[in-house]
Amino acid sequence: MKNKPLFWVIITAIIVRFVYFSQHIASPFFARAVLDQKYYDLCARQLAGEGGSIIDGFRPLLYPLFLSTFYRLDSQGGMVVALLVQHLIGVGMVIIVGGLASLWFESTKAGIVAGLLFALSGPPLYFEGELLIATLFSFLLLLLWLVITLALKSDTIKRSWGLWILAGIVLGLAAQARPNALPLFLLFPLLVGVQLKRKIEPSKKGSFLPLLALGSLLFVQVGFGFFNAKYSGQFSLLTQAGGINFYLGNSKKADGMIPKQDRHIVYSGGYRDPIQMMANQGYEEDTGKTASPKAVSRFWREKTMKDIRSDPKRWVTLMIKKSWLMLWNHEVPNNRSFAFAAKEESSLLRWLPVRWFLLLALLPWGIAALTQQKKYTLFIWSLSFFLLFSGTIVLFFVNSRFRIPLWPGLTILAGGGAVFLWDQIKQRTFLWKPLLWSFVLLALSLFNWFDIPADPIENDLSMRANAYCEQGRYNEALQDIQQCIRITQNNPRYYFIEGNAFLGLKRPANAIVSYEKALARNPHDPMFYNNLGIAFEDVGDIKNALRAYHKALLLRPHFRVAKTNLLFLFVQTNQFKKANRLIRTFQKNEQGSQFQCAVLILNYKQTKNIQWLQKAKLISSKLAEQLLCLPRK
Repeated sequence: MKNKPLFWVIITAIIVRFVYFSQHIASPFFARAVLDQKYYDLCARQLAGEGGSIIDGFRPLLYPLFLSTFYRLDSQGGMVVALLVQHLIGVGMVIIVGGLASLWFESTKAGIVAGLLFALSGPPLYFEGELLIATLFSFLLLLLWLVITLALKSDTIKRSWGLWILAGIVLGLAAQARPNALPLFLLFPLLVGVQLKRKIEPSKKGSFLPLLALGSLLFVQVGFGFFNAKYSGQFSLLTQAGGINFYLGNSKKADGMIPKQDRHIVYSGGYRDPIQMMANQGYEEDTGKTASPKAVSRFWREKTMKDIRSDPKRWVTLMIKKSWLMLWNHEVPNNRSFAFAAKEESSLLRWLPVRWFLLLALLPWGIAALTQQKKYTLFIWSLSFFLLFSGTIVLFFVNSRFRIPLWPGLTILAGGGAVFLWDQIKQRTFLWKPLLWSFVLLALSLFNWFDIPADPIENDLSMRANAYCEQGRYNEALQDIQQCIRITQNNPRYYFIEGNAFLGLKRPANAIVSYEKALARNPHDPMFYNNLGIAFEDVGDIKNALRAYHKALLLRPHFRVAKTNLLFLFVQTNQFKKANRLIRTFQKNEQGSQFQCAVLILNYKQTKNIQWLQKAKLISSKLAEQLLCLPRK
């Protein structure tokens, strides 16, 4: 029964995840892709063979590859399976964290405490339920800790040889999940230096083995370079999102946290990454050249350096702020807010006891325990990892999603630190240095030194309103979005969502008012005009409906949704010449089942051949009946 306490730690992790999953499943966000999650979802579906053309080398493909595995098994339910697997990965991390803490501090108690600290941590659990990279990326970095620990403890060169190669492979995979892991390669030559300096026996051959990791790391990068070329058309070891992200994290408008775009981006057709679109459009407007990924990334890096050189004092202040944000106890939101989820979706997240400040307070005691046991190599490895990885975050922007990969390593040291501190208390002998550092870190973590305002609740409310609309829960959507509008009156997207809710509630006159308010604040979004056209149709104002669809197509000539709606209206109102002329403008990728049905009904109306009608009804009897009827006037 030696491992019985660790068994109960694992059971605790499973129970916590079961309770969270049962609460999360009731949320309108559950298994619903929003913002960046939409990008990964569509990439995964393309990789699974469901079509699409979203992959172009902008973002790394490891996480979409991970998702595509489950989509291949079940296209509809694959997302839920992926989330369940991420929760299992979370349980696996609890086991690895506990095992590593036991190894590092040669204490089963340290392993139990570390495992419990991770099992009872809210933010990592929250990200296990999101369709985001954080969980897989954290697991890979924790796996790197495990492999390097085993390599350092290996008593044979043959075994060490394989473990160091494996370490390079794991880091290579982590870099293909998020490129800011790549600078961690510097840790391998650092470990060589440490081992050479501390080597006692005459043979130093084994001290150079960590360099093997560099070769396997490069092998993985090159392999993914060829894989990326298959989809993006060019060989590239790294993706091209770095330049624009560097700009958003360090430009004159940067706040160090949430990447704020310089412009409102609109697009037609399928989903596109708005940050990527901003990067491409800004490059093309400034240079007059067609965007190429490498050129765009270089353009934004150079633009960032100009901003930094123009006001270095501002940038230094920003770096200080971002360094403090790495220590702040608050979970800075990026996609959705952890605080909103804890308040509105899962009471468990609110009550789980382990927070960032607690891990920071225990960190100095973990370091003190390592140095007292003279485990200097592990001490240097962990400290270098934290500093190097944190530095890559600070160079861009700091939020909870990017900080999560530090959580497992911190719980390892915090577990050992908690046991060491308890021993000190029992012996009544206190070490003043770790105690002082604990107070310093607590002071930095628990106080808002830069007077950052509370998280804006309206962003999460608007996303939830959208989710409610997609589920047909229009009254709840209207309640959320009108609360957003009471807080912020100048966001056109809020009025657009309000209009969609009114449409769903069969209140098109109210929807028209909302869409017109959206257009007053942003007259350049074709989707606003398209939905305004639908609302005008619903009140029987055909003239204004036609005008709205034409305006949408003036802004985006290949806006498939608006073209299809205009075609429907031409067919309904028997404007055959205009309908035939519009049909000729449809490209192949715009000719879906609705288009085919409209063409068949048009043919039927022009020829009175019943076969056309029968074929149309086979595609969609509801749409066919709609197109046969004249709209209200």
